[in-house]
Amino acid sequence: MEVVDFFRAGGWPMFPILMLGMVALVATAVGLVVGLGGRRPRVALGFALALGVAGGLLVAIGGLTYLAGVRRVEMVLELVAPQHREQLLARGREESLNRLWLGSGAAVAPLAGAAVLLVAGLRRRPSR
Repeated sequence: MEVVDFFRAGGWPMFPILMLGMVALVATAVGLVVGLGGRRPRVALGFALALGVAGGLLVAIGGLTYLAGVRRVEMVLELVAPQHREQLLARGREESLNRLWLGSGAAVAPLAGAAVLLVAGLRRRPSR
């Protein structure tokens, strides 16, 4: 499956997930530069918290939109001929799963950045 087909199959929820993922990627880069370059552990810990929240939010949005997509397909199954229900349900789950994949994939960078900054912030001594 090509990237465009993957994105198209996920439907409109892919756009907010992608936008939040891009913002989180930029925030990860900024957080790593500022958090690792400075001498204050609170800055690193603050960025670690923000990136952890962003990563968790991406996974949550992906999971919730997956569940919403499956629910929508299940609601339509009553209108479909019985011999096509299983195939439609499998296809709907597969397409909805793209949302969870995108959300989880976009969360990798911010969560990894949060882990690095958390360790860096906890290892530094507070400056006076």
